[in-house]
This record gives sequence, C-alpha cells and structure tokens, in this order.
Amino acid sequence: MRKVDQHNDDLCRGWKEDIDTLLVFAGLFSAAVTAFTIESYQWLKPDPADDAVRLLQQISQQLGGNLNGTTGFLPTASSDQNFTVSASIIRINLFWFLSLITSFSSVLLGISCKQWIQEHRRVTYTNSRKEALALSQLRDESLRRWGVPGLLVSLPVMLQLALVLFFAGILDLLWSLNTVVAALVSAAVGVTILFLLGTVVLPTYWLLFFSNREDGNHPCPCPYKSPQAWFFYRLVTRVAHKWFGTDILWLHDWSRSDLHLLRNFPGLWSAE
Repeated sequence: MRKVDQHNDDLCRGWKEDIDTLLVFAGLFSAAVTAFTIESYQWLKPDPADDAVRLLQQISQQLGGNLNGTTGFLPTASSDQNFTVSASIIRINLFWFLSLITSFSSVLLGISCKQWIQEHRRVTYTNSRKEALALSQLRDESLRRWGVPGLLVSLPVMLQLALVLFFAGILDLLWSLNTVVAALVSAAVGVTILFLLGTVVLPTYWLLFFSNREDGNHPCPCPYKSPQAWFFYRLVTRVAHKWFGTDILWLHDWSRSDLHLLRNFPGLWSAE
C-alpha cells in the first residue's frame, strides 16, 4: 500500500509541476498576444482622426471655392460610410484573438486540473488499511474514467496551437506590409513548424518502417512521443486499416511501443 501511495503522490506531484510550468508560460504568452490585439482590434473600426481630416478638406475646398467666386456647401461622406475592413485585417484579428482565447482556455483548464488533483490527494482517514487502499484505487480509477490524464496532456497541445495561430497572424500582417521582411520571417517560422511536424510524424514513421525489420539493424526507438504524435499514429492506423485493409501494430499508449521492441528483439538491449 505504501508503494501505491508513493506512486500516486509522485504522479500527482509531477502533474502539478507540469501545470505550474505551463501556467507561467501561458501567462507570459497571453500578455504578449494581448499587446498585439489591443492595437489590431482598432483596425476593425473607423479612425476618429479620419473625420477631422475630411472636415479640414471640406473647409479647404469651400475656401478655395469662395476665392474662385463659387460658393456653396460641399457635402462629404462620413468615415462610417466610407470605411471598409480588408480581408487581411479580419484574418489577423481572427488569428490573434483565437490565439488569446486558446491560451486563456488552457489557463482555465490548468487551474481546474490543479483543483481536481488537490482533492484527489486530500487525506481521508479510514478505519482500516484495506479501506484506505480501496479508496485510493477508487480515486485513481475515477481520474482515468473521467479523462483527467487526457485533459492534462491537452494543455501543452493547446498552447502549441495558440503559438501557431499567433505566428499565422504575424505572417499575415507582415505580408501586407513588406515582402522582404515577411519572406525572412516566414522562413524562420517555417523551420519551426517543420520541426514541430517532424516530431509528430517521426514516431509513427519509426514504428512502421523500422520496428519490424528482419535484417538485424534496428535503430533506437524514436523518443519524440507526445499527445499530438499519438493522435497522428492512431489516425494513420485507422486509415490504413479502413481504406487499405492493412493491419498495423496497434498500441494502447506510447509505452507499449518500447515494450513491443523489447519483447520481439530481446537481444538488442539487455540490462547489465
């Protein structure tokens, strides 16, 4: 029982530390995105300074008409009537506000998860060790059945999505301003996105093409295991089975891939 309690405490402590780290990053990132959205949302409405410019133009035209011997009022349309929002401005605000909302949503979810973990670890005094063990198992099972571990692993995915949306808004803005700067920044962002996509694809690629090789040359398993990589693996296995009738190694989680390797090729890595 003591080992079980220690394992649960270590697991919950690790979860809380991960959440704290993600909350700090989400707070800093949200502050940065907020600074951009404060400026960008003003592009969606008319600028009051435009009315002053139009009024001055109207006065100048009237004064010029008086000097030429023509008088009369020259009507000008208001800024609300002439104002239009470009598609680029709409996309930029959409990207940045979605990024901000996604980041704030991850903060809300992270705080909720910390509350759930706190209640999960709350000490409840019982009359027997057997009852205490049963209570611990009941709480662990409730966490799994209600998807709390899945929600926890979704937190970094949400923050990565927020970053991608922020990058999209930045690139859209730069391409509307200067092509040289936009091209260089796009190249930098492209390298980052390609690296992220590579870490998503490589674990599945390794499992499909290297885990069952019969020539004795088996490289070490790919360590880029993440929730998004797991989603890609499950997607590939489902598509291959449904559309092509191909049965691919089916795993319940990433740890089973390493266990599959050790069981099928025990001589490759042995404990000293």
